[in-house]
Amino acid sequence: MNSVDGLDPELAEKQAFDIVTEFMESIDNGNTSFDKIDELMPLAFNENEEISRRMIEPVFGVLINNLKKSFKKSDGDLFLKIFPKFILEAKKSSEIVEKWFERMNISKINSQEDLYKRSIKLRNQQKSISPQERDNIKKVIVLSRNTIGAEAYINGIIISRLLENLKNAQIIFLDTANVGKHIFNHPRINSITSFINSDGKEVSLVWDRHNIKVLERFEYTANLSEFIDLETRKLKKEEFMVFDADTRLSQTGAMPICDEANHYFIDSATEGSKFGNVENFGSLCNNYLNKIFQEKKLNHPKIYLPENEKNIAKDFRNNLPRDKKIIMIHLGSGLKNKTLSAEFEQHLVLNSFKFGVPLIIKSPVEWEIEKIQNLIGFLERNGKKEGKDFFTFKGPLSTFVALISEMDLCIGYDSQSQHMAASLGIPFITLFTGHINRAFLKRWTPISKNFSRIIEVDKELVNHEEDALRKTIHHMEEFFQKA
Repeated sequence: MNSVDGLDPELAEKQAFDIVTEFMESIDNGNTSFDKIDELMPLAFNENEEISRRMIEPVFGVLINNLKKSFKKSDGDLFLKIFPKFILEAKKSSEIVEKWFERMNISKINSQEDLYKRSIKLRNQQKSISPQERDNIKKVIVLSRNTIGAEAYINGIIISRLLENLKNAQIIFLDTANVGKHIFNHPRINSITSFINSDGKEVSLVWDRHNIKVLERFEYTANLSEFIDLETRKLKKEEFMVFDADTRLSQTGAMPICDEANHYFIDSATEGSKFGNVENFGSLCNNYLNKIFQEKKLNHPKIYLPENEKNIAKDFRNNLPRDKKIIMIHLGSGLKNKTLSAEFEQHLVLNSFKFGVPLIIKSPVEWEIEKIQNLIGFLERNGKKEGKDFFTFKGPLSTFVALISEMDLCIGYDSQSQHMAASLGIPFITLFTGHINRAFLKRWTPISKNFSRIIEVDKELVNHEEDALRKTIHHMEEFFQKA
């Protein structure tokens, strides 16, 4: 009988957080308590759906995220050691995972060691493709990073290079967040959101990381491996590739999804613990692709917009003042800790008038809607009229992305807008705050072939908002003097 049967879900969640905290503290103390992971298992895979739902945050939001987002090799290796425990526990409860176990030929004698060694081998791979071998590639499956900003940044680099180098290949983009139609609208890219499995059932490949139980995460990866198997079954091994930029879909490479020879995995961990060793994702992806294709190139992120959306964006821009610069101000991020105060945002927008016409993006997120309404009210009380002195936009994501291509400058927090601007070659200024460490900031700093400035805001400092405002205004002056 499960030792936590009958446990109140709220108490179960607290217990899980306590276990995770003790485990993380044991790492810091240099005496890692692996027994804490065993204590977590009955909670993580509890049959009570409410308990299982509550386990997502302590297990993946805290434990796994903290080990992965440090980007340290030591933490990454520890993740690879403990994760097989979760996989084997999932196998006990899921026929889907059990079938995956058989399909991937995981050792039954020493499963945990087999999974660990496969993960290490994947990360240490040294692969390259000669110009002659490139012509044989017929299909490339690219795994999603699951947010539109990450897709534009990371897969915007990967896919553009694949299109350049693999002239005979079809790109299958695993579109877990339903964004492919907005940013990867290209005749050689096929965005997939579901497939028919070997039992004739339709299986969704959409990934909702906030509304998925712990067991379902493992079943997702098991289903993904079946999709890859079915999609490539008629191809020879040398005719397909699977590109995986350390994605959640493969459990960041901890669950095999295909033969290692076909799995091209970009590891985001770094040697040592100093933040100075951390490359941004742009450099990381380009370095990996240069090794694969034996080149010395720098690909910037690139996205492919639908023509109808580009036309809508142009029409919108034509209705704005033609004799003035348009500054898009996007204050949405989806996360409160990545934003600054309403007072800061009010002063930011008010100061933008001296450089051009502000275009304020209205957010669909509930708590951000009220914030934007208050901002508009503040501007009107200061004598600015909507539709004359400043403008607002509220529309679908695809039009918003296309509209960025019509802007003179974009200003906002670390969010989708900075990555869209970078991938479209539009100048931008980004306020980066709420990040868990400087390694995270360095990893996610976009690369751009045009003007770009990143302002790191440390909320621990007393005058951090005054400093952030001063720097933003300085960078606006810098940009418009050059322009």
